Amino acid sequence: MKLPTEPDQTPTLLFNPSKADFVCQYNGKDVILPSRVITEYPKWLADHIAKHLAQKLALEEKSGLHFADRVNTWKERIYVKL
Repeated sequence: MKLPTEPDQTPTLLFNPSKADFVCQYNGKDVILPSRVITEYPKWLADHIAKHLAQKLALEEKSGLHFADRVNTWKERIYVKL
């Protein structure tokens, strides 16, 4: 498998379903995903944000599902498909 030489710049839409803005860091800089707003990021950054937001939401959720399953369920809700 050949690794890409450049990060994937494909526009990717994310939705933060929580009541608060989500802040994570990438290369030491804050990245904000506003609450309940669809926001566009390049895919390489969207994947990073979605991973961390899904983990946060899964930790807060009280359910019988395994943690990894909760994370995957949240990721499906965060990515916006048109």
